[in-house]
Amino acid sequence: MIGEVVIPLKYKNAHRFSEGLAAIKLNGVWGYINKVGEVVVPLIYNDAKRFSEGLAPVFLNDKWGYINKAGIVAIPLKYDNASEFIEGVAFIYNGGWGFIDKKGVEYWTD
Repeated sequence: MIGEVVIPLKYKNAHRFSEGLAAIKLNGVWGYINKVGEVVVPLIYNDAKRFSEGLAPVFLNDKWGYINKAGIVAIPLKYDNASEFIEGVAFIYNGGWGFIDKKGVEYWTD
């Protein structure tokens, strides 16, 4: 029904749904919920971005990395910055910009 609350309005911040999940923030930490409001990735991250191509950039202990939809780290959290995937690659930064593929192979521009 239009206007019906499906997910309780209890989160401090939230991103739009992407690939069936949305990053949400509560009590200063981020995690992910599904479309019925169930937490599917625990709220443990300092920041989180949207899922794209099955992976999402997450920030913890001053580093970015990538998790899969089960919340398992797919690419280690070791980057100063990381973007969402587009056509199989994402931007990463560690003193210089580069790209990473979904297997974690890095391609540096310098």
